[in-house]
Amino acid sequence: MTLQDIADIVSAWKLPFAYFEFEDEVPEPPYVVYFLDESDDFFADNQNYSLNRRLYIELYCSSKKEAMSTEAMIEASLIEKEMPFSKDNDYISGERLYVTVYTMEVCYEQ
Repeated sequence: MTLQDIADIVSAWKLPFAYFEFEDEVPEPPYVVYFLDESDDFFADNQNYSLNRRLYIELYCSSKKEAMSTEAMIEASLIEKEMPFSKDNDYISGERLYVTVYTMEVCYEQ
């Protein structure tokens, strides 16, 4: 999976999105930030045979009701794409935002 593949999946959700951070002004919620982090590569014959990365997709919403309906749409999409995920929720009180973080492993192609 390439960064473009991930961007294509996220763009289908019709929400503002950015890789790692928004360069200019952050849009009104809901919006998505995604990024690759942490490697767990498979090694063979003295080389990285498979580039495995942890993909984080963060959904930011202004209300829990908005979060729940948007989460349902995102989760249906990830399940359809056969992308197993784990999910964590939090509230950022200083920003007054609900954040849902989806974490999954992807085989990364540069």
